[in-house]
Amino acid sequence: MAKQGPTKAKTATGGKKGPVEWACELAKLPASIDNGVERYQPEGVLWAAADGRVLGFHVAPPGRALADLGESFRNTARKPMFGRPHVPARVRAASEELALALRSALGDEVEVVVAPTPETATVLAELASSFGGAAAGEEEPATHFVPGITPAAVAALYRAAARFYRAAPWTSLTDTKATVRVSCEAVGLVDGAVMVLGQSGEKFGFLLFSDAAGLEAFLRAVTAFDAGMDADIPQHLGLVFEPRGELRPGLLDEIKEHGFEVAGPAAYPGVLVFLPTADFRGPDREELRLAEIVTTALAAYAEAPPAPGRRVGSRTVEVETANGQVDVTLSHFPSRPPVGRSAPGRRRTPRRG
Repeated sequence: MAKQGPTKAKTATGGKKGPVEWACELAKLPASIDNGVERYQPEGVLWAAADGRVLGFHVAPPGRALADLGESFRNTARKPMFGRPHVPARVRAASEELALALRSALGDEVEVVVAPTPETATVLAELASSFGGAAAGEEEPATHFVPGITPAAVAALYRAAARFYRAAPWTSLTDTKATVRVSCEAVGLVDGAVMVLGQSGEKFGFLLFSDAAGLEAFLRAVTAFDAGMDADIPQHLGLVFEPRGELRPGLLDEIKEHGFEVAGPAAYPGVLVFLPTADFRGPDREELRLAEIVTTALAAYAEAPPAPGRRVGSRTVEVETANGQVDVTLSHFPSRPPVGRSAPGRRRTPRRG
């Protein structure tokens, strides 16, 4: 990981007690996290003072903790959990592997030494016991209803998705018409870019970018992936349908309990927010509302497509949502580059709940 700019916090010397030293520990937590998309056993990076008090704690998905060391260190130095902002003169790690990662992340900002870190063992045990998740390997029911998202909001999304699926825009919005410009003043969306998925029969749904530049960056990333190269993926929102058999335990029970509308056995909608890190998460309340509005607007657009050969201009549709009626303006982009087989938004089947 490339070294970033130094934190503005001052290096602490500790006065007569000598240089301030932190202990750093990396460990898998005996708990699981359900982020609304998938369940995983997280890793934790602990920063502790010499007296055992916790200065900072960073939770990351598997394989991410080492990459986040530099950012975690700087965040802790700027805003420790106790005491004033400061940069330690030395960081102690229990393993050579962690020490090497720290030196790579911090450069010569602080001294890194290898020595036992007994003060972190008790802290990690206490954190694990109060982590609030299920033990690793346990399967808990997933849920649609994360904080801020109500059954009414989920029901509205399911209604919109069912209409969208029946309209089958991947059959009417094809080739150069499959990329749509969309604006909705009610949610602050101005010239967003939607790419309809499903023409190839792989995944049905759409991807929404904040603007045309985001879409273009996504397409460049697709080209890079197809060439075996790494690339940054712009954050975007997607709605993708999956079959009943791929629903996580618990979701089907909620669908039945609340009577959510589903267009067919392969038409269970999943709303995802794809992140630049190539990870993804479930939507928050505003993102779910945005997905409902765009899904309904695309359905209306697909239900009355322009006649063949007719020049396409902008069109405003009135969308009835759970929070009232809003106007959405849509128009086709003049062209759409082809999407390769490694489209980041379709590299794996998203899982809900």
